[in-house]
Amino acid sequence: MSLFLFGAVVYAVMGVVAAMLMLRELRRRGVEVDWPRLRLHFFRYLEEYRELTRRETGETKLLYYLYIVSMLLALACAVVALVLAVL
Repeated sequence: MSLFLFGAVVYAVMGVVAAMLMLRELRRRGVEVDWPRLRLHFFRYLEEYRELTRRETGETKLLYYLYIVSMLLALACAVVALVLAVL
């Protein structure tokens, strides 16, 4: 169980790092990031990053997928850890 909990924490940290790197890239490209209301607008920034990289290169960059996959893996590991704790 603790292995899955550890995995959930590691994947969540990877997701947060990917999110911060995406926000940094948006700021470099001139997008105004509202830091006090980041929690409210994060998914808008996520979509904006995806569209911006698609316009520039024709494909979505790796940071977008790293965020999505790491958060899904963190959720899966947390659910498995919870199920194993209950059993």
